[in-house]
Amino acid sequence: MTGQRGRRRLAAAFAAAAVAAVAAVVVGAVGAGPGRGSPAWAQPEARLDFVAQTPRTAAGPATVTVRVIGEAGGLTIRARLQPPVTTRSELLAGLRASPGTPAMAEWEVEPGRSDAAAGVIPLVVPDPGPGFGSGVHPLDVELLTPGGTVIDVLRAHVLMISNDGAGAGPMPVGIVVDLEVPVVHSPDAGARIDPDSLERALAAAEALAGRPEMPVTVAVDPETFDALGRTGETDALGALQAAAAGHEALLAPWTPLDVAAWLAAGRPDVVLDGFARARAALEAVGIEAGAVSRIGPDQAAATAAWLASSVGAAGFVIDGGLPDTARPGPGQPRFVAGPGGSRLPIVAADPVLAALLTSSGAGAGQDDVELSVHRFLAELWRMALADETGPVVVLPPDLSGPAVEAVLAGLAGDGSGLLQPLTAGALLETLSPDRPIGPDGDGRDGAEAAGMAAANSRRAEAEQHLSAYESLIAPNGASASSLRDLLAASANRNLSADERAGLLDAVKRQAAAGMRDIRLMGRGGVTITGRDGDLPLTLVNGQSLPVTVALELSSEGLDFPEGRRQLVALDPGRNEVLIRIEARSAGESAVGVAVTTPEGGIVLDRGTARVRSAGLAGWGLMVLAAAGAGLAAWWIRTARPRRRAPGGGAATVAGTETGLGEGSKAASVPRRAP
Repeated sequence: MTGQRGRRRLAAAFAAAAVAAVAAVVVGAVGAGPGRGSPAWAQPEARLDFVAQTPRTAAGPATVTVRVIGEAGGLTIRARLQPPVTTRSELLAGLRASPGTPAMAEWEVEPGRSDAAAGVIPLVVPDPGPGFGSGVHPLDVELLTPGGTVIDVLRAHVLMISNDGAGAGPMPVGIVVDLEVPVVHSPDAGARIDPDSLERALAAAEALAGRPEMPVTVAVDPETFDALGRTGETDALGALQAAAAGHEALLAPWTPLDVAAWLAAGRPDVVLDGFARARAALEAVGIEAGAVSRIGPDQAAATAAWLASSVGAAGFVIDGGLPDTARPGPGQPRFVAGPGGSRLPIVAADPVLAALLTSSGAGAGQDDVELSVHRFLAELWRMALADETGPVVVLPPDLSGPAVEAVLAGLAGDGSGLLQPLTAGALLETLSPDRPIGPDGDGRDGAEAAGMAAANSRRAEAEQHLSAYESLIAPNGASASSLRDLLAASANRNLSADERAGLLDAVKRQAAAGMRDIRLMGRGGVTITGRDGDLPLTLVNGQSLPVTVALELSSEGLDFPEGRRQLVALDPGRNEVLIRIEARSAGESAVGVAVTTPEGGIVLDRGTARVRSAGLAGWGLMVLAAAGAGLAAWWIRTARPRRRAPGGGAATVAGTETGLGEGSKAASVPRRAP
């Protein structure tokens, strides 16, 4: 599917080119031959316009209604009914030129005078008579001058159903209405939505809202809802939400991913994150994704089995299958092996049917809308009569609102009884379980596999910085949500290598900016007088938010009772932190300090602190020496009064027998003379 930046989920680059080629064939048919347009000799003042068609059934004849735009006086309309087409190739070839076989019926009508506001002209197809079979018949409607010159040709198709019935039951048709709006993410984490793409999606949403009973499936980009919410476009968000909420929504990742390529690169986490983000975004706006997912054509079986077991998908629509120009029929549905012996249905979208809707300029004007939708229905009728498998049709995202409305109205009002509109999920349930399990794709690893190694390396760096930044500012993780969106958006399969590199580099750069200005300040040495103590550190947080850092400590002479890696919360500004340390021996030790993020291993700053310690043994000797010196001094002072007095007399001290408290009284007794 195509949006801004060439976005097209209907194909990878190679598939888109092939689809465009098929569309070009159809467009060429419209402009160059009976399909639609004017020959070189056409008079510009008059042309034919398709209005409507009703099938021929037992209830009544077939009628093709046209209108003459411009001056119709004197002109004649000639109708030629051709034999039925039985293959898609015949139908497409019939858009380029009139069949060579003779017409089954031919008649003329006089339109009279007509202008753009005049009435319409019904062309009642003659009854082919008994024995005819049901079929889709090309009908050439020619506008002739009075002299018989053809001035305009319109190719329509008439559905003729025999009186015995069509001979086939209703064919299920799964219509996917594309409500996707590509989001452009800029390196500054901003998101922009192309206004033209948004307008087309809103027109499709309005057409869908007008038929709430129509069983269709919608395709949405969950990142569109996130972007509309951030940009404040509440009206657009509400309109898309209302249109999608009442219908089955395809299960898709948040942004378009080449799932096969990411799985082949060993990065299933990218895919899982994409689906988890998608569910969260849809739940926020009240939308529940269904069980049908979209996958690319590469490694379809392996991708489907993985998605079934990992995200709960139960059926798959392949976008981007190459239309075979030699056999332009739709891809046949098949089953692949799922987890636990289950069988997973897969059906390819039909790009040729989508091309028919745009071949007549269906997005340009209302007068071409009816004709392109008519051709679209004609091919569906042909498929139903041929008893082919019901298709899934993804309406192109550039289809106009009136064209989407006309497709839904045509299916809802189809009087043939051949078509049965269903959701994609319901259509997959109609597949016969007797179909064998088919082979996988061509073995390629996805459109982006060649450049996945380089993208993975750059993404790993961005992821490391973002995880480190998120761990630093936790629990204020909301501040990093825009960078997480930018990382997810970088996986979009439609980005060029340069665009992807620009987004990843922006994630790394902005995460690094959020980790600046967190540093360790130097200070003088520290002395501890015991075996343990505190090492004071000064850290500065230059960010405006509180942060949490990890201090990684190393030393040959010190131990850290609380661990060599410690988490520390820092408020903005200067912070003082105490680290408990224990000395192994006396002397000076160096302490290495690395300030890192809690996760990611990003080093914010480094430093070295010096710690001096006397050690436990040295301190004990000093204490014993000081105690011994004090005791000696006391002994000397108290021992001096006991020395013998001069003259050989002995001093008598009362109370020496008890030694308790009487000495002071005895000392007061006067000595006797000899």
